[in-house]
Amino acid sequence: MKNFPRTTKLKNRDNTIYKYYPGFSEDFVEDIIKILKVNTNGIILDPWNGSGTTTYVASKLGIPSIGLDINPVMSIIASARLFNIETNPYNANYLLKSSDKFRTNVEENDALCNWFHKDTVKIIRNIERTIFNGKYLREVIVNNDYSNLQAFYCLILFNVLKHLAHDLKSSNPTWIKKPILTERKSFSKAEIDEIYLNEYNRLVQVYEHNNVHQKVKPKIIIGRSESIPLDNSSVETIITSPPYCTRIDYAIMTSLELAIFNISEIDFVKLRHSLIGAPVIHKQTPKAIREWGPTCLETLSKIENHHSKASRTYYLKTYLQYFHSIFLSLKEIDRVMKNEGKCIIVIQNSYYKDIFIDLKQIFIEMIKYLGWRLVGTYEFINPNNLAEINPRGKEYRESSITKEYAVIFRKW
Repeated sequence: MKNFPRTTKLKNRDNTIYKYYPGFSEDFVEDIIKILKVNTNGIILDPWNGSGTTTYVASKLGIPSIGLDINPVMSIIASARLFNIETNPYNANYLLKSSDKFRTNVEENDALCNWFHKDTVKIIRNIERTIFNGKYLREVIVNNDYSNLQAFYCLILFNVLKHLAHDLKSSNPTWIKKPILTERKSFSKAEIDEIYLNEYNRLVQVYEHNNVHQKVKPKIIIGRSESIPLDNSSVETIITSPPYCTRIDYAIMTSLELAIFNISEIDFVKLRHSLIGAPVIHKQTPKAIREWGPTCLETLSKIENHHSKASRTYYLKTYLQYFHSIFLSLKEIDRVMKNEGKCIIVIQNSYYKDIFIDLKQIFIEMIKYLGWRLVGTYEFINPNNLAEINPRGKEYRESSITKEYAVIFRKW
């Protein structure tokens, strides 16, 4: 594949709609689709769809696609990206005025009360109910009973929450703190309305600049990559980027948005445990198997025998969980992919202390075990690596240059 887009910025992604760190650029996906000569009658799958770049680009090009993600927040974001601003039947002023008619009763155990006073939560919930025609987001998400228009206005609400809680960010950009009870945030209706309108106007400009008519409606699904809800041999192309082996807690990263769903603490913990790569320990730790390949097994052995604290216990378990979930996901990808289908996976190397995690080679060995053929590997430098936000990493290594790779496979 000599014409691979080496000059395309892999990470030149558009964060103007929603700030979400994982993902690749729209240009990258569009280049890949053209280079692979994807059949417009086939289906593209992204089993880690995230903010929906793959499904957005596929829709723009008129190719059927399916986007899967376990985090319900991302299903809203992916749907919101598909909204055509030219079809907007009303503006935010109308929505905010309409929210005054609701008399929402807020309980102290409302998830939003972890950050805001009840009076503020009531204002937020009234806007939420206006967006979803009197219902709550947690009700409509179950049956995917919402439109791209509603997802767009919910996206605005997500961004408003981040603005309201902006001073609760920690030194770790992926983490948001919960204030003590006496320091919960309080905002008036006028303040929230002003922020909502400002965010609405900003996004309208972004959408008008980038507006693309949706040629084919993608299917956005909430589900696990370890158990893809599709038939055998049903997709022809996969374009995706799995969670990297960097122990970033994506549930915590989206905890404010998840509070809109008003999920219980128990369900939040379940979601954290279901996200691949989360730094939490499961009740049962999987065992390494030879099918993961020699590079993976050697890496795990090095981690287990590292002299640093908890390497043999906590850290080893998180890596075992990660590779177990990745291998199960790859087996599912193999199941749903048609013969002769092509799969492009964007992955990033990383480190545990001074141990190099060659994720590219680990993926190659796992997928080759499934009988696939490696078509090509292409390298990109990643200048913005969230895994290096911990300065203590320099105690173990002088340089932490990370590289991302686009790895292309073909199923035989």
